[in-house]
Amino acid sequence: MIKSKFYLIRGDGEPIYVGFTNRPIKQRFSEHKADKDFGSYDKITIEKIDELNYEFTWDEDILYKNANEVSLREAQLIIEYKTHNSKYQKAVGGGQVWTYEKYFVKTNKDNPKFVGISGDEIEKYIKLENDRLKKLRSYIGHTIPSHLIKQKAYIGHTIPSYLRKQKGYIKHTIPIYLQKQKNYIGNTMPSYLRKQKDYISGTIPSYLIKQKSYIRNTIPSYSRKQKNYIGNTMPNYLRKQKNYIGGTIPIYLRKQKTYIGNTDTRHLKSSML
Repeated sequence: MIKSKFYLIRGDGEPIYVGFTNRPIKQRFSEHKADKDFGSYDKITIEKIDELNYEFTWDEDILYKNANEVSLREAQLIIEYKTHNSKYQKAVGGGQVWTYEKYFVKTNKDNPKFVGISGDEIEKYIKLENDRLKKLRSYIGHTIPSHLIKQKAYIGHTIPSYLRKQKGYIKHTIPIYLQKQKNYIGNTMPSYLRKQKDYISGTIPSYLIKQKSYIRNTIPSYSRKQKNYIGNTMPNYLRKQKNYIGGTIPIYLRKQKTYIGNTDTRHLKSSML
């Protein structure tokens, strides 16, 4: 049984974060207290507010459907408890629903290692792997120099509050039926198409990936800095003029430009020689 427990964190009695976990809530609370700054509150509490339970399945379509139900329920609870404007709810890295479970099923569906093993035993294995990965991520996170963490926090907090509110408002005013349609469309993609997509991306030769990375990394740093400097020193009115001019080009001219660019003229060059 995959148990998704939804919880609410309060700061001095006020709701500040809604989340979910497939592990003990107290364990997740300890992690939150380690990676979030709750210093502005005298008292931080956590409480369970809902739970959804699903049987383990190797069927990817059912797995994705269940995960999307969990995601939708989390969004509903965020709106219900009005935590969407909280800086904790907007933390980077949220919203990953059953990430390891999806990965595990996709990569081990035909693995003879798990033939004949009960769903309960597989769930215990997934739990142990999840705990191991979280400890590893926690270790890596704590080895990042403090000055980089402070810079990231500073940049995040300098975003004007009205922009955060606008983003949160727009996100949460999407009607529920549209969210369900989006989830439905995603879930109706046959599993063989997902597998084909993964197969194609996995068959790109490693030397091409290395070449792409090599070319990108051999651009001198001073060239990158010059490009950024020139882009940032362009006055606003020039940017607006550029966008305005680009937007007023008639569609038929854009199509002509595309057509001319796609026309092979090598035969013209050969006839002129």
